[in-house]
Amino acid sequence: MVLSENKSFSVEYNTLLPGFLGKTKQYVASIDGKIKTVQVICPKCKRTDYVDNGYHLVEDDLIQGRGLTIRIAQFLCKKCGTYWSSERELIDNVIQKQKDFVKSLLLGCARAGLSFEKSTILVDDSVGKSYSSQYLHKLYVIALEQVRQEKFTSTSGVYNYDEQFLKVNGEQTCRLVIKDRVTGKVIVDVQTPDAKKETIQKVMQTALEGLPVDVFIVDMNSRYPELIRELFPNAKIQWCIFHLDKLIWKELQDEFGKNPPLCQLYNVYTLFDIFFDHSLELVKLQELLKKLYLFS
Repeated sequence: MVLSENKSFSVEYNTLLPGFLGKTKQYVASIDGKIKTVQVICPKCKRTDYVDNGYHLVEDDLIQGRGLTIRIAQFLCKKCGTYWSSERELIDNVIQKQKDFVKSLLLGCARAGLSFEKSTILVDDSVGKSYSSQYLHKLYVIALEQVRQEKFTSTSGVYNYDEQFLKVNGEQTCRLVIKDRVTGKVIVDVQTPDAKKETIQKVMQTALEGLPVDVFIVDMNSRYPELIRELFPNAKIQWCIFHLDKLIWKELQDEFGKNPPLCQLYNVYTLFDIFFDHSLELVKLQELLKKLYLFS
């Protein structure tokens, strides 16, 4: 197995080749560098009486781009006069495995949201060879389409949206995240210069294009319903319970400070209990209130 790793993603790929396992064909390289099977048999008369008849070079960008010269042995049957070349299954498998590995790398790049430029650099570093930009771009577009299809089949249509304001190298930036609430899959996680309405809508539209959008779970920012419905008019808006609880708690502390009266604390936990089980806290508060003769 070959494992190529990057900070954002990893690609695992099976590189086992025929010619080295079990009872599969066995290959050898002659002293003059020609590849041939261990047992050379005429494809027509099935005899093993032959003479070497030169070779032909493997003409493939993958091989030639690495500066390699691979010769495929050619033969002449002494019995029936048939000309043939050695089977090159091993070499073709090496070429195909390498190309498939590049495709796997680009698929990993697309899943991680890397740009084409960064993907090209990673492929060159991982494979140790520069491919043509046109060839890689074609594979990258195919990878993006595959990722889009993967996202389409796996998303639930229910998403969490949140934003975080950061400083990166001393400059203010914003992190926008959309996560599938059911599967836990991160649909998009990007940094933007700001969190303006136009910026958020562009990120949402690009990330969710072609995907089901049924529900958005957001914090208590009042601008979200209008912003989302302009893009997804049928989507339902659900306020995040965590943020709702934070607001309730903040109002309690703003009104009564860090040590609110027990009766007010009890009232707050009755609100919390609407969405999550806070029965233990309520029982304890009831006991304390009884001690103060507020409960009969």
